[in-house]
Amino acid sequence: PNANGWNNTDVTVSFTCDDNLSGVASCSGPVTLSDEGAGQSVTGTAVDNAGNSATATVSGINIDKTAPTITGSRSPAPNANGWNNTDVTVSFTCDDNLSGVASCSGPVTLSDEGAGQSVTGTAVDNAGNSATATVSGINIDKTAPTITITTPADGATYTLNQSVAASYSCSDSLSGVASCTGPVPNGSNIDTSTVGSKTFTVNATDNAGNTATKTHSYRVIYSWAGFFRPVDNPPIVNVAKAGSAIPVKFSLSGFQGMNIFASGYPRAVQTNCSSGELTDVIDETVTAGGSSLNYDPLVDQYIYVWKTDKAWAGQCRQLQVQLVDGTLHVANFRFTK
Repeated sequence: PNANGWNNTDVTVSFTCDDNLSGVASCSGPVTLSDEGAGQSVTGTAVDNAGNSATATVSGINIDKTAPTITGSRSPAPNANGWNNTDVTVSFTCDDNLSGVASCSGPVTLSDEGAGQSVTGTAVDNAGNSATATVSGINIDKTAPTITITTPADGATYTLNQSVAASYSCSDSLSGVASCTGPVPNGSNIDTSTVGSKTFTVNATDNAGNTATKTHSYRVIYSWAGFFRPVDNPPIVNVAKAGSAIPVKFSLSGFQGMNIFASGYPRAVQTNCSSGELTDVIDETVTAGGSSLNYDPLVDQYIYVWKTDKAWAGQCRQLQVQLVDGTLHVANFRFTK
């Protein structure tokens, strides 16, 4: 037997007989035990020529030829796609119905990313029989997918109702992309229906359940082509009579309502007058008691009647028009008496 008192093969019991006087007449021959079992024994008999007999028993024979059983399990279980996004621990359970388990592989934790990983465990019983079990197909991906947003570009500016096709993609080099979603499908137009700051967020999930989010900010502004006559755009300085009412005309490519100015605008800021500037005398003024805003649908123009102050005579002023889209537009003026 081995050190544990067990055999895992057939056991042959042999007897040796002797007689110093009349001599041995018969001696039991070898007996081979092939059945599994614990505590087996074999008895042999010796007879001498005088008819005397003796017996001897070989006992405590333990035979176990059957390998132990071993089963493996993993924790946590994979998701519906067959992937884990955390470490996976493989454990083994061993059993033996006869000689008992001598050793059983302990838990193994897989922490490296990769597909098709496996862990093999071994069970050995007290008779020296062994068995193995392999837990395979372990897929681990802990890395989030990557997101690329081409359009809208981060910090980009677009005009109201401009057609801008979204362009974005998601990738994952291990488990693969399960979903890649934005506010609109890839290739569809982004939102430019209103002016102001906007965000475009794309969410991605890979087959292991890792997630990623990426956001680009963009701004939508009115379409602006500058001030129309009689007002000249910089660098020309408009020359006008202080106290006159100046029609400041511009277009926003359609009627955008009457609440188009940011709070506190339009406003006139005093500036320094300098010689050598390009000037142009305002060739159109109107009669008005105060400033006002109107819209002319026939020519698609807003007309802001800017009532200037007589006290500005001899001064230079900058007309600042900030719209609710955040854009600032200016025109420079020199006022005369």
